[in-house]
Amino acid sequence: MPKLFGRTYTKRQLLDRVGDISQLIHARKGRTDEGFAQGADLIEVSNASGLTFTVLPGRALDIASASYKGQPLAFRSSPGDVGPAFYDPRGFEWLRGWFGGLAAAVTAGSAAAPPRRRLVRRPWMVRRPRRDGRG
Repeated sequence: MPKLFGRTYTKRQLLDRVGDISQLIHARKGRTDEGFAQGADLIEVSNASGLTFTVLPGRALDIASASYKGQPLAFRSSPGDVGPAFYDPRGFEWLRGWFGGLAAAVTAGSAAAPPRRRLVRRPWMVRRPRRDGRG
């Protein structure tokens, strides 16, 4: 049974009190169509308690942004949302399109670095993607 606004309700009680279940929880699928985020599929989810987050199906269901009652929960890097067309797998170039996300606070320090031998050859660089998509 869900707890909402400090009170526990049965499903029937909730449905008796709202005109549409989307007043309590809502998910909307979409696709970005402008800027560096162009072409990225997303699912925006929000609930009545104030939790809101954006899931990116094209990035293994990564949670790109999250907030609770207006307070951000996720780390966001300077590139912001970046669509799949701007991905570059060479060396550190993937960082140009890395936006952070909810899991970034846990994994960024331990999973993001390439092998040590590459650190000697190429310094850590974070640059914004170019508008023409060539890197």
